[in-house]
Amino acid sequence: MRAALDAVPDDQPVDSVQRRGHAGPEIVAQAVAGHHDAVILGARGLGRIGSMFGSVSQHVLHNAGIAVFVGHMPED
Repeated sequence: MRAALDAVPDDQPVDSVQRRGHAGPEIVAQAVAGHHDAVILGARGLGRIGSMFGSVSQHVLHNAGIAVFVGHMPED
């Protein structure tokens, strides 16, 4: 995560937060409490269209109430 944060240009605001608990609800709670504009997540993608987004991504997509961007890594 440090490398990703370091890659953000200095003139772009970005927050990094570590919390404990179930990931989906904790991400949504932080998005609300921190008045964030968007959430960016990675998805593993397990090969089938129906499982492209894991339960954490789906929870955040359906409950955050703000823009959610989900990136999917290529298989190779």
